[in-house]
Amino acid sequence: MRALARVAGTSPAGRLVPGLNLVAAGVEGFNAVRKHRAGEHVVALTAAGNSLGCLSSFLGESSLVALRSGGAGLPAALAAAGGVLGLVAGSIEVKQGLSNRKLTGSSRTLAMGILDLTSGVVSLTGSALLARHRALGMSMLIGSGLVDMAGIGVDYLWPTKVKPGNDRRP
Repeated sequence: MRALARVAGTSPAGRLVPGLNLVAAGVEGFNAVRKHRAGEHVVALTAAGNSLGCLSSFLGESSLVALRSGGAGLPAALAAAGGVLGLVAGSIEVKQGLSNRKLTGSSRTLAMGILDLTSGVVSLTGSALLARHRALGMSMLIGSGLVDMAGIGVDYLWPTKVKPGNDRRP
């Protein structure tokens, strides 16, 4: 794990990950506020969880911030909060997604729910591991950040409408 973390930290792509997490945290934070104001509270909850997860990854991966914060406390707390939000929003989305798939044939909400549940579990596990096994905990948080980014991709890129003819309503 340490060798993998060392390679990721020295590669040009590995140096971009903290910045990508910070950008994703900002975009999802903005999206959470926008969706909350629009009355879409489940989507807002998901975006807030993604934002917290990406922010915790950014804080954990940024050595200067990690040194200033005195260790893993703040990243672990943010990761745990993001994980809980991911579990709550993911379970709601899976339930809605199963219903949507029966009605319309669309699996978009179901896919987002599964990704949010996965991110929540990985984020909570990573936050718990940070205190004892920093390298393994950070690897889990990086994985959670990647799952969050996949969820963001589904949210923005997956078509929201089902093509005509695929409507399975009775």
